[in-house]
Amino acid sequence: MAYIKMKDYRKAIDDANTALEMKPGYLKAFHRRGKAYAALNEHDLAIKDFQTILESEPENKEVNKDLMAARTLLNDKILKEIEKEKKNKGKSKGSSKNGKDAKPKET
Repeated sequence: MAYIKMKDYRKAIDDANTALEMKPGYLKAFHRRGKAYAALNEHDLAIKDFQTILESEPENKEVNKDLMAARTLLNDKILKEIEKEKKNKGKSKGSSKNGKDAKPKET
């Protein structure tokens, strides 16, 4: 938890991984690692860790809250990427007057 408070998220992940090697079912390590992943915008990995905890503790309110936040942020990220792709495709289609590649005139 100290690494998370210091915002050293990579060290928090390494620390949690070490704890899980020593004690594979240690739910606090999954939670701390999930929080660190979320802080690094690695929401898909955070979601996996939170879901692992909820398999054993489905009523854990804090983890449920963290899971919902991670899902929301991941969905927002995906939607932004989709919008960006749509804009980029729209720009490339409008490169010529009729939407087709212009052919040079032969002389």
